[in-house]
Amino acid sequence: SSLLPPLEVVDFGCGTGALTVELARWAKHVTAIDRSEGALAKAKGEATRQGLGNITFLAADLEALPLEGGRADLVVISQSLHHVQNISAVLAEGARLLKPGGRMVVLELLPHEEDWVRARLGHQHLGFDPAQVEKAMRAVGLEAEAPRAAQREASSPFKAFLLTGTRNRKSPAKSRS
Repeated sequence: SSLLPPLEVVDFGCGTGALTVELARWAKHVTAIDRSEGALAKAKGEATRQGLGNITFLAADLEALPLEGGRADLVVISQSLHHVQNISAVLAEGARLLKPGGRMVVLELLPHEEDWVRARLGHQHLGFDPAQVEKAMRAVGLEAEAPRAAQREASSPFKAFLLTGTRNRKSPAKSRS
């Protein structure tokens, strides 16, 4: 009944699974990854409550995933990059997992001054310049499209941007050495 092709989706840094369950409604299968067992337990509970059986939950480090490359149609990295030290390593893993022609969608925060998020929420970065993320995506073999501003709450100090990149059909993604 869906107009979308049956996609293999990987959700990087799924947290408590709010986005994961939305993705699972239309995807063929979602692999939801987070390093927090507590967050994954909540995500699993939500998936079970909604009767979604097409999600695999994985506790892992986004910089080095125990997954076979070249299998995913879509990698979603929604507000996860600001939690990791090395964004290039995470983007490289995302690119590695994609099939040729597969897409990566990155939703991330623009630079901000809210320093409290480091201690309270474990953020490693106070947002990003979209050009920096775009450059990092290109460096791992993705053809990045121009960044777009994402919808936001007017009262929030956090503004987000959206970037999409497509894994080049010709060149293989660079592997980790």
